[in-house]
Amino acid sequence: QKTGQAVLELKDVRLHERAGETVSLKVRAGEILGIAGVDGNGQQELEEMIVGNRRVREGEIFINGIPVQNMAVKDRKAMGLGYIPSDRHKNAMIPSFSITENFLLGYQETPEYCRKGFIDYERLRQDAEKQVEAFEIKVAGVDQEIGQLSGGNQQKVILGREISHDPGLVVVAQPVRGLDIGAIERVHKTLLQLKEQGKAILLISAELSEVMNLSDRIAVFYEGEVSAQFDNGEYTKEEIGLFMAGKKQEVRAHEMEQQ
Repeated sequence: QKTGQAVLELKDVRLHERAGETVSLKVRAGEILGIAGVDGNGQQELEEMIVGNRRVREGEIFINGIPVQNMAVKDRKAMGLGYIPSDRHKNAMIPSFSITENFLLGYQETPEYCRKGFIDYERLRQDAEKQVEAFEIKVAGVDQEIGQLSGGNQQKVILGREISHDPGLVVVAQPVRGLDIGAIERVHKTLLQLKEQGKAILLISAELSEVMNLSDRIAVFYEGEVSAQFDNGEYTKEEIGLFMAGKKQEVRAHEMEQQ
């Protein structure tokens, strides 16, 4: 499968003060770029800078060639950014709100739901019901509080909401943390379908096996820097483990030449 042009691009972005080097990455249409690494090596900063929850102090971030680092979250979403955050309870849902109300989060101002300052609840409800059916979410109905659902079903609601707006770019962080096997399979299948549809997907996961199973390309993070970036399949799990511990890709490449 051929990938298209870069939908997301980071140019010389410094993730935090401790990072000696800046980060440059591209995610193209029709591919999954997986970010591997032990938690706490800059992944959270990366996630928050791309979606607009953290200021970019150095470097630039582009979506479809347009610089977005000074844009509000809602404006980035309007440009076709779908976002499944690592902390869904804090950043993606309000537990005491119904599934329908949670479906509106982040999209309160989109023309399909907001007309002349009024929310079209009928349309919202229909969309929520459609996704509940598509994802086979176990609920009493879309008026049920999202906080009453299992983690897997909560995550499916969030995924359903984010992809229902036909995003060109999907940033997904720790998507299966705490989910059961059925929900994990469903989330992974959805990500692969989105890729087939030509979406650009940035997958951030502390589970190396998840990154290796889903990604076309992999970037390994260590202390806020990219220690390696390569096509999936170029390195073994053990070698990627070395990159996660801070070994640089060029050092490994040199060692392999010596053998």
